[in-house]
Amino acid sequence: MHIADYDDTDLRHVDGVPVLAGARLVLDCCDAMPPDSALAVADAALTLGLTGPEQLRAELRRRRGRPGSRGARIVVERAAPGPQSWFESMSRWWLLEAGLPRPQLQVPFRTGTSDRDPTVDMWFPEQRTVGEADGAGKYDEPGSLFHEKLREDWLRDTYGVEVVRWVPREMRTPARRSLVVARFHRAFARGRRTA
Repeated sequence: MHIADYDDTDLRHVDGVPVLAGARLVLDCCDAMPPDSALAVADAALTLGLTGPEQLRAELRRRRGRPGSRGARIVVERAAPGPQSWFESMSRWWLLEAGLPRPQLQVPFRTGTSDRDPTVDMWFPEQRTVGEADGAGKYDEPGSLFHEKLREDWLRDTYGVEVVRWVPREMRTPARRSLVVARFHRAFARGRRTA
């Protein structure tokens, strides 16, 4: 760890206690955490409005030349608002590491009949493929699995898209991640044929 001075703009007060926040916190996490976890912190900070892309880039410039700055640069480049969970961000890190294209996040698909359009975790438009990072709690409610099946059928039937799902244990090791990536490549091939 490096000890560095901080600016007043690096601080937020939470219940009267000053804490590091914003871009400074994100870049400190890049120094201390694995990059997939640091991306989750960066995504959350952007989603919650604690920092913005320009602030992240400015903080990165301040740290130029420090050890670990290359990894932090990649996290900042990949950070985006929108993911609804740590698992979505962490999954995106590993999918990008495997060479998959950068997806759009939290994309609604219009039903035309509902106030609440279904939103997907990741959308790969050129490949016409949806990616769904299914956390363990997603199916805890009775009927949730059936609801997700209907939603997935509707996406395929209405929009002609492919859907790839994965769960946390499939992202834990390189071998398991490679199986998820292979599913994406097969879906991409089918999606391009139907485009």
